Amino acid sequence: MDLTNIAPGRRTELISQGRRFGSELVLAQARKTLAALQTHGSKLVDFGFGSADTTELAAAYEELVTSGGVREGRRTTKKQNSLGYHRAFRDALDIRLRARAVLTSGRRALARTEGADVEQAIRLIDSVLARGSVAPQDAGPLANQLDELRLALGDATIAPIVASRGGPSAVTELAEHATLVRAADKAIAGPRGTPEHTERLDLVDGVVLELVRSAREAAEVASKALGEPALVTVFSLSELYPATPATNTNKPSGPGVTPPRNDPPHGGTPTPTPPASSC
Repeated sequence: MDLTNIAPGRRTELISQGRRFGSELVLAQARKTLAALQTHGSKLVDFGFGSADTTELAAAYEELVTSGGVREGRRTTKKQNSLGYHRAFRDALDIRLRARAVLTSGRRALARTEGADVEQAIRLIDSVLARGSVAPQDAGPLANQLDELRLALGDATIAPIVASRGGPSAVTELAEHATLVRAADKAIAGPRGTPEHTERLDLVDGVVLELVRSAREAAEVASKALGEPALVTVFSLSELYPATPATNTNKPSGPGVTPPRNDPPHGGTPTPTPPASSC
């Protein structure tokens, strides 16, 4: 598989993405998407996913299969860490949405009053909400966003206003989940194997992730245009983002939020987008 034509900047991004998922998850998703393409691939051609994309996905999958033994020793641990990361990331996205809703409610209440402190608090809220309007796809930026929301909710003028609107519990959970997502991010990182070979496998993982997400996006558009809603399910990213009994929030939503695509990632990326070691 020729990967030499990938621009350096994009190469780095793909490697970073590839490190965040266990090999078993990436392989399972590639198998699922390739099986869907065998039956429905022709329906996606006019919506951005062509035969060249299918060929590239098949080649990437084949390389991962033939190279899989190299990372076998760390595969289980990486998969467990990856799943833990995504749970922590998903929970952090949930509290992010709630905190933004609390801040929005506080702004509405503040806007009915006057004073220099009030105006400054409103500007602070507007600034925080604007900077964090897009959910990050990586742990570090997401944790930083939670910190910023927590500090805004704890502002001397804002805190009393949101005290009866969920502010105190949001502040506590923002601190907790910022810590948890950073810890999960750290846990998924670890010693690397042979640098050159490991980096290539991470890159191939990243290529697979990019292609299965692209197929999912094309299927979304095609399903509406062709009147075939089942395409969304057939091309879902369920192997990367398995539903849990408690929640199945692949696409977080809320006031002013443009989440990363999970069964999207769309990277969130929503998802969400862990920095993990390659096996």
